Amino acid sequence: MLTTKRLGSNPISSSLVYPNPARETVHLSFYLDRPQQLRWQWLTAQGQVLETQRVQAGEGPQTLSLAISAYPPGVYFARLLIDGRAVHRKVVVGQ
Repeated sequence: MLTTKRLGSNPISSSLVYPNPARETVHLSFYLDRPQQLRWQWLTAQGQVLETQRVQAGEGPQTLSLAISAYPPGVYFARLLIDGRAVHRKVVVGQ
């Protein structure tokens, strides 16, 4: 299942997490209206941060990838933080 969300005035005009469910790697695609520094976090369903990536991204379409094969099956969240705003996407890690 693919999920897209428009964020209005947020500099991230849309975001998409795929594949979902995932087994080995999850990708987060989005569009930036200007170059930005951002953070991408991988969280448990309880909100515990498991990984953080800091990225300097350019204007236009972006895709970030995270290897998840070391994580047990379950529900997780990908969180994108930019300009003091957060976007969360639910991700199911399968067997």
